[in-house]
Order: sequence, then structure tokens, then C-alpha cells
Amino acid sequence: MKKIALLLSLLLILSTLAGCGSQGVAQQEYDALKEQMESLQKEKEQFAQVYESMKDQLESLEKEIEEARAASEAAEKTAEETPAETTTEEETTPAPTEPETTEPETTTAEEIFDVSETEIRGGTNQADAMQLPMNTKVYGTLHDAQNMYLSFHTGPDAGSKYLITVINKTPMNENARIGLEVVDSFGTELTDGSAYDDGIASTLTMNGLAPDTGYYLRLVVRNRSNSSTRKDTACFAITIRDTRPQAEGVSTTNDLVNAIVPPENTDDLVVGTNQDDSALIPFDKTVSGELKDALGGWFAFATDSDTDSSYLISAVSKSVDDSMRIGIEVFDEFGTEIISGSAYSDGITETITPDDLQPNTVYYIRLVVKNRSNSSTRKDAVGYALTVRRQNNTPVETAEDVVFEIPFELSSTQVRFVANQAVFIDENEVKKVLAPVAEIILAHPDHPILLAGTTAKWGSQESCVALSNKRADAVKDLLVSHFGIPESQLITVGLGYEDDPFVRGREIDASGKFVETEGAKNRRVVVLDAESDTAKQILGH
Repeated sequence: MKKIALLLSLLLILSTLAGCGSQGVAQQEYDALKEQMESLQKEKEQFAQVYESMKDQLESLEKEIEEARAASEAAEKTAEETPAETTTEEETTPAPTEPETTEPETTTAEEIFDVSETEIRGGTNQADAMQLPMNTKVYGTLHDAQNMYLSFHTGPDAGSKYLITVINKTPMNENARIGLEVVDSFGTELTDGSAYDDGIASTLTMNGLAPDTGYYLRLVVRNRSNSSTRKDTACFAITIRDTRPQAEGVSTTNDLVNAIVPPENTDDLVVGTNQDDSALIPFDKTVSGELKDALGGWFAFATDSDTDSSYLISAVSKSVDDSMRIGIEVFDEFGTEIISGSAYSDGITETITPDDLQPNTVYYIRLVVKNRSNSSTRKDAVGYALTVRRQNNTPVETAEDVVFEIPFELSSTQVRFVANQAVFIDENEVKKVLAPVAEIILAHPDHPILLAGTTAKWGSQESCVALSNKRADAVKDLLVSHFGIPESQLITVGLGYEDDPFVRGREIDASGKFVETEGAKNRRVVVLDAESDTAKQILGH
């Protein structure tokens, strides 16, 4: 614009000069400047058009952004205000049903469960503790003596008892003891304990906890001198049990040892190194092997439904070294020793008979090399033979036509989906979880298997049925595509929450509020025999 104005001024001067009789150069300069001015005027008009066009585009984009922001705010407001029965999203945390009050910061669903791993990652301090669901086994790893903080929330009933069970899954590392402390919200220590590298479950019993209150667990790796160490790690399994009577429904388990029928073929039996990885053995089948370096071997057996049954556990030491013996120890799921005995180098069978075993319960056997001073040794290996027998005059129905005695639950602590989708967060981790399940199914090709999806009680039943069905299909597709299970062997169904026949987490508390950790337990795919009574009921047969 300034350039055009300057040219106009020059043009006016030259025009004056031309009018006074000036000729030659002045006239030529006048004509050239006039032509240049006309060209610049055209450019000005073109730039003005481009400017107006860009201005219109900018205004249009600003309008779209504003509309998108308004739509997002409206959606959030609708999600907060819409009642549960009309909500279409199953995994949206509900708004409070009571007037808002000033409360401490609460944990969101994304903070409660790590969404990238099958192992949990607790907080590094009490304020960031990760809340765990009740009655669900979860796994984790402690690194370099760093604290891991977990939490749990008690139920509404006063006087309830809670059991906290930890299993150290790191064998043969005396510097990897797991220290466990329970504290209240003020940091006051209530009790403590330890889980050692022998793999025996360690259980703390909590009585007198206040109802509807949060409590905190601190886990840390410690060495034998009870000081923290920066060089060791320890893997663990932890379960927090609420001993109140469970809700009505068909019981499930997320522990394969509890779910499956013992294999008849024990040739490929993998002996466990801790209680959580115990090898399930059938009755009247002798398993043999070698115990090395005092590592010990873990086995398990399941009692039947008859309270009159008794059980005989027999072991033979194959060592001829009279300084060595095999210790035989029997534990319940809490790590309580029920009975023990020893098999010596004389080759005589040692048989122990545990009393008062509960029906339909898994018990655990630990065999370990001991020397005469009764201490474990890291240098010896001893051959063994182990047999578990059942005695009862009452005939027991055979379970040979059953794959899963108890429905096996793939909960959201094991198989994680993107919220409100049937998409795995980490497919590789899901493959690891499904591998032992697939192995069991592949070993029984003539048994059809039902995959039943369920959801938390949030959203319409119709939308939750659709979501749970898609998630069951996702599990089926992975079992077929990655593990080679015949598609015809797997049946899927989505149940939502209204048609869920299995024991559910108490996701609605006494005040009507949604409890996210309990709701997370109900987002699952349950694996069971398609010919079982429960499956037939689900499928309407």
C-alpha cells in the first residue's frame, strides 16, 4: 500500500512536469510508472481476494472447533447426569448419587489397574497406592527394594475378617524375602509379615477393621538382615479375601489349579517351585523325579465333595546317602502347615494322613531335601516317588468327562480390554495368559468349551450383552488363530450383567454408589465345559 502511494505521488509530479511542456525522459518515466502502478493495483486486488478467502477458512475452522468443544462438554455432562439404566457405556465411572462433599482425591478406574501389563504396578507411596479387588489373585514384581503400595477397601459390615495372602515366587534367593506391612490412612502400622523364597504362602489375618474404610499394604524386597537391598527383585502373587459369605451364584476361580481336573498322563508334569505354581496330580498315580539343590518341589491335589473321604500321601526317597532325607509338608491355601513327615534313605515308604480336610478344596504338598540337622542344603539332589490316594467306601462319580471342574475366570486383572471395546490392550500379554488354558483345551479335543462374557452393572443390559459377546469372540479368535484350537470346539455368548449366573463382585455399596474395583471383577470371560449344567442353563438347553 505504501509503495502504491509513493508511485501515485511520483506520477502526479511527472504529470505536472508533462503539463508544463516537459518531454522525453520525463514522459517515458511517467508511462513506465503508470504501467507499474496499474500492475501493482491488480496485485493488490488479487491479494485482497486471497486474504478474504483465508479469512473465511479461518472463521470456518474456528466454528468447527467451537462446535466440537461444545459437543464434548455436552457429552461429559450427559455422562454425569444420565441414570445407569439409560447409559450406553459399560465402563464409565458413575457420578455420585448423593450431593457432592469435600472428600480426599479418589482413584480412577485407570489408576486402579495398570492398563499396559498383566502384572500390577503399585504406587511408590501411600498417596498413590493402587486399589485391589477382593477375592482375586493378582501378580506383580518388586524391583530394587522400591516400595510398592497397594490398598483395599473394607465392606459395610463391622467385625468382618480379612485375609491377606502373599506368595514369594522367586526361588532359591534368600536375599529376596518380601516384607509386608499393613497401615491405616494415618500411616499407623497395624501388622506385618514376610513371604520367603521357600514358596510357602504367608497370610496375615486382619480383624477389627473399620467398615467402609481404605487400608494400605506396603511390599518391599528385604534381605536376611532385614535391611532393604538395591540388587534383588522378587515376583509375587497376592490375594485379599473378604471372609463374608459370598454373593449367590455359581463359583468361579482365576487359579487353574483349582479349576481343572488332574491330568491322567503325568509324563510331562512340570513341578512347581512355589505354592502358586504347584503341579496338580491325580489320585493313585505315582509321579517320580529328582529334587535338586534344596529347591523343593510343589504339588497339589483336590479333595472330593464327600466329607467322609480320607487321603493318604506317600513318598519314597531314592537316595542311599543316610545323611539325606526328603521332607514332606502339606499346606492349605493360606500357607498353614497341616502335617509333615520324612522319607529316609532306607527306601521305606513314608505315608502321612492329614485329618479334617475340607471337601472340594485344593491342598499343597512340598517335598524338599533335608540333611540330618534338619536344614535345607543347596548342594544335594535326591530322587523321589510321590503318590496321593483317596479312601472312601462311598463310590464317587468319575470326572473323566469334565475339563473344568470349576468355571475358570479370565478377569480384567488378567485379560485387559480397551474401555468399552473388544480390543486387547496388549495382545502379547493376553497370549501368555491364554497359553495354559489353550493347552488344556487342546488336550481335550472332544470336549466343547463355552466362553461366556459378563460385564459390570453399568449401562443398559442390551449394550452390555453386545460388548460382552464381542469380548468373548475376541478371546475365541485368539485361541483359534494363535493356538490352533478348532473353531467348532468353542462356543461364545454374551451375558451382560442381568443374565450372569456366576458369583459377582459387590459393585454397588450400601449407599448405592458404584465400587469400581468390584465392578472390574465382573468384566470377564468365563471358560467352562459346554456340556456342564451351568453351560446348558446359559444356552437354554
